[in-house]
This record gives sequence, C-alpha cells and structure tokens, in this order.
Amino acid sequence: SIETGARLRYPLILVICWTFPTINRLQQVFQHGEPIFGLYVMTTLTKNLMGLLNALAFASTPAVRREWVSLLGIGAAPDEAKLGMVGNDGSPRKSLEMAPVSAPADADAEAGLED
Repeated sequence: SIETGARLRYPLILVICWTFPTINRLQQVFQHGEPIFGLYVMTTLTKNLMGLLNALAFASTPAVRREWVSLLGIGAAPDEAKLGMVGNDGSPRKSLEMAPVSAPADADAEAGLED
C-alpha cells in the first residue's frame, strides 16, 4: 500500500546513505593508515545526499502532492468533499465557515434551562 511504501522510504534512505560511511569507518579500524580515496568520496556524497533524499521522499507523499497541486492550481481540482466544502445536503459551500446547527425545540427543557 501507499502508506507502507512511505514508511519504508525513510529507513531505506538511512541504510543507503550510511552504508559507505560505515564501510569507511570499518576500513579505518582494520586497515589504519591505508585510506581509500574512493571510499571517502562515496562517504561524502552519500552523507550529504541524505537531506535531499529525505526531502524528495517527503515531497512525494500524497498529502504534500495534493497541497502543491491546490496551491499552484494545476491538475484536477481537489475533492471538495474531502476539504469540507460540501454541505450536509451535498450542495457546495462558498466558504469554510461552520454550517449552522439547529437545536431541537425542547433542547432547553432537556438541559434544565427553562425559565
């Protein structure tokens, strides 16, 4: 599902971005004094790429995409029912103000507020 994929993105990014730094650190421990230049380059690239990948993962979530589409006014119009723009009778509302709620005639009597 989409939600499961979104939950797996961040740990996957973490594992991918910390693989080379971990290998680099292990190489430093076991072969001290023999640095591998390519490993340092990959460490620098993947550690700094983590922020960009996290931003892209966040931006690719359905909620963020919907928000950008509505802000930019591109694509299909958002579903008005999901945004609360449709009244109880199904007719479109013109604003986000709360719809008036009518109380039953005997509400005061039930609440013990009679004069």
